[in-house]
Amino acid sequence: MKNRSPAKAFPVNSTAGSKIGPSSGSAFVVARRKSSFEFSGSVYYDGGVVEISNDNGASWSDIGAAATPGYTGTIVGGGANPLEGRSAWTATSAGYPAMSSVTINLGTSRAGQTVRVRFRVGTDVGVGAPGWELRPLLIPLPRAYKPALEAYYLR
Repeated sequence: MKNRSPAKAFPVNSTAGSKIGPSSGSAFVVARRKSSFEFSGSVYYDGGVVEISNDNGASWSDIGAAATPGYTGTIVGGGANPLEGRSAWTATSAGYPAMSSVTINLGTSRAGQTVRVRFRVGTDVGVGAPGWELRPLLIPLPRAYKPALEAYYLR
């Protein structure tokens, strides 16, 4: 899905949460992505994060620490970015413009929970880079249990 308007965020596959089945193994989310966010040297104006909710989206927790590769910088303050001050994927992804994989290990602590996972982009008031592109997400889980996913990105 591509959108050339950098002024809006677009949800992809925004559905009700799903239960992660009981399992002796960990649950993972695997996505293909590429990004080129606005930055200058080590100052990052835009970026993306991954979050999880176990209360149908009423609250969200960052799970970027469970991602491989992990976040690459901290969004600078003062540009009206809703993610300012947070760690995020910033600058240009490794191998850009090629797609690369990111794996998020949800662990076993969420077994039996209904969860939602979302990828979210934050930008400042300036426009200066292509943004983020996500490709279909794979959720290798036992049985037919799959968490619902929301992906927000600018392109």
